Amino acid sequence: MYPEIERTYMVRRYVVTSRTKPEYKKVKTFSLNGEYLGSREVKVHVFVVEDRNENPYYLKTESNGLQPNDKIEVNYCYGDYKIKKVDKNG
Repeated sequence: MYPEIERTYMVRRYVVTSRTKPEYKKVKTFSLNGEYLGSREVKVHVFVVEDRNENPYYLKTESNGLQPNDKIEVNYCYGDYKIKKVDKNG
């Protein structure tokens, strides 16, 4: 039914450089057997992060806990990602 997600695992380190205004996304909710349960608005925070080569990337998350100059580690696993703070503000 759905294509297989490539089974990958990567860890990347970034530095948060700035943030932009939050976006609001409409999310549909389904039960485990596929029944539509409804929809809701989700506030998504957008952060600009840079890798060690100073390439900028946009990182979108529901969490609001990142500040400029925070060093973070992003674990990419099976098409999803988790954010972990490595060092707060330097």
